[in-house]
Amino acid sequence: MKAAITFESLSKRDQMRVIEAAKKVYLETQEAQIKWMWAITLWTLHESEGYGAKRLSRFLDRIEEAFDRDAERYELNSCDAKKGETTMSYGDLCQMRLERLGINVDEIYKRFEGED
Repeated sequence: MKAAITFESLSKRDQMRVIEAAKKVYLETQEAQIKWMWAITLWTLHESEGYGAKRLSRFLDRIEEAFDRDAERYELNSCDAKKGETTMSYGDLCQMRLERLGINVDEIYKRFEGED
């Protein structure tokens, strides 16, 4: 019978290695999910609204401009987990604005949660 290895039984150095490896996997997974959502968003705009490459590029430019403008105005961060930032992100601000329009992002998320 093999003895179970627990996190607590690891040396501090090995615990830090495990934590760093987990952070790396988390950030890589998060990046992949963000790219996936961008691909879905851009493709849907193309397919349903007829956006071509130039219009999609302008759409992305407007997002970048809005972020830069609001980031300065509201002292937002980019929600960069690598830097450990904890202030409001641009996504938080947009979500609050959408809620004022009656659009609940959490409810939208629930519609797709668990679907394969």
